[in-house]
Amino acid sequence: MVFDISFEQVILKISSINGIRVKKAILILRFLMAVSVSAQEEFIRGKLLDAVTEEPVPFATVRVKGKYKGVISNEDGGFRIPQIFKSYGDTLEISSMGYKELQWRMTNLSPEDINILRLTPGVFELNEAIVRAKEIKGLSAKQIVRRAIRNIPKNYPQNSFSTIGYYRDYQKDEKEYVNLNEAILEVFDQGFDTSDSATTKVRLYYYALNTDFKQDTTSSISYDYENYQKTIDDAYLSDF
Repeated sequence: MVFDISFEQVILKISSINGIRVKKAILILRFLMAVSVSAQEEFIRGKLLDAVTEEPVPFATVRVKGKYKGVISNEDGGFRIPQIFKSYGDTLEISSMGYKELQWRMTNLSPEDINILRLTPGVFELNEAIVRAKEIKGLSAKQIVRRAIRNIPKNYPQNSFSTIGYYRDYQKDEKEYVNLNEAILEVFDQGFDTSDSATTKVRLYYYALNTDFKQDTTSSISYDYENYQKTIDDAYLSDF
């Protein structure tokens, strides 16, 4: 339930009713705000792990059994389902390629904690697939190079373009995610014939700290390379 009404509109509407004082109006407003906030927090949180390796299972399908109501787990195996899903059915079906399907009763999910669910790896036999490329005979090395050069404008456009995407950054303390931030942004690129560092621009639409993960205030402080005011023992940057 979401109330699309401003503070001033509520005061005017309530104050216009005969016999209702401003004090009562404020109490009613607080009730409306409480209902709105609680409605935004009506989610059940969970995380999917591999039952053998304890690694996250990303992009798995979590849906109400027999219904087209569901969500997809994120890169870290995490997911959130609205509490209202309980009215559609009593069982969740969780599936991901390479794992056996898991069915879980929603009554067994905690509304306060992050529910850890483990998927068992499964072996699936697939029918044989044969892929044949179109045969092109008689092309010399020079003709292949010419064809590749001719397709450069198609593969590397010089016209400006933009794209909107999801952004995430985080740190890791052993296997635990720390200071995870998320954002929605748009990138404006002037084309492949320009310098990205000099011409590319970014517009930030939304940015937030993900409070489901640990926040380390020391790690979030900006680096001071001149005075060496910030160091992290045994820290390293992986290839990824």
